[in-house]
Amino acid sequence: ARRRRERENSVRIEPLSRGCAVTCITDEGDAPFFSLTLRVADTAQAELIRDRFLDDPVRLYQLVMDELTKPPEPEPEE
Repeated sequence: ARRRRERENSVRIEPLSRGCAVTCITDEGDAPFFSLTLRVADTAQAELIRDRFLDDPVRLYQLVMDELTKPPEPEPEE
């Protein structure tokens, strides 16, 4: 199962002058379906994100979509 996830999903870790950029990508056929780039403190944190993403890439996609598509919360009254 993990190998299949690694074929369908990838992670790029790019060193920056301070920290790293880690990009989690899910491909659908020959085109990216989902991509998220985060700037993190160091390579160790980037590798942790890589491993967690590859454990369950659908979960990250679902969490992002749930958060971005939920109805807005009403403004509190003063």
